[in-house]
Amino acid sequence: MHRFFVPVENILMKDGEPWRSRITDKDDLKHAVKALRIELGEDIELCDINGIEYLCEVIDVNSDEILCNVISFEANKRESSIDITLFQGMPKADKLEMIIQKTTELGILNITPVQMKRSVAKWKDDKSAGKKIERWNRIAFEASKQSKRGRIPTVNKPLTIGQLKEAISDYDLVILPYENESAKGIGEIISSNPTAKKVGIIIGPEGGFADEEVAVLSEAGAHSVKLGPRILRTETAGVVTVALVQYALGDLGGV
Repeated sequence: MHRFFVPVENILMKDGEPWRSRITDKDDLKHAVKALRIELGEDIELCDINGIEYLCEVIDVNSDEILCNVISFEANKRESSIDITLFQGMPKADKLEMIIQKTTELGILNITPVQMKRSVAKWKDDKSAGKKIERWNRIAFEASKQSKRGRIPTVNKPLTIGQLKEAISDYDLVILPYENESAKGIGEIISSNPTAKKVGIIIGPEGGFADEEVAVLSEAGAHSVKLGPRILRTETAGVVTVALVQYALGDLGGV
């Protein structure tokens, strides 16, 4: 069944209950009509930004909207119980796009690139910056639709290490996979924090962390851990760490 996200205001109410729904986004309309060839009487699934899903019947298709009757609705049951933010050392554009897509599929809520000392890609807050962030969020949007999520993660403007140091104080647990860590494994840290609900994960860029970055972030409360005996690429490490955290805390596959 075809699925679309719509803003809350596109769910029309009657007598206190969802009654009708509208698809008005121009890109969604074009895709629905030209590519999917949605027709009158067809059932589709809509989801508002608050995670409520609506089974709907199409009753009108025109150039301005697709109008539907709401048949039934329920809360989305596929969202993660863990609020995870990935702080990703700024990689090359194609790698960041893959990281956004795959961690969105896993259920992450926020993705924040970080400009680090060894980042190959450099963030320039110029005229193109807004378009880059818009593209990143569009990738998250499309991945959310594909994976039938109830929420769309946010891809934020990149931070500096200094800004990241301040940001991680808001988290129950912050994990920093580091190739030079020899003592603590990720399982040990997670088992010591079994009730963590808001988790930050910090991943280095292609060139890895500088030692001073690890020192600054560890002092601020991040836990340096080893993932295993092999060195993972930056585009692999974040996906693996998110999945390990979700599994260990009872979200992905249970414990």
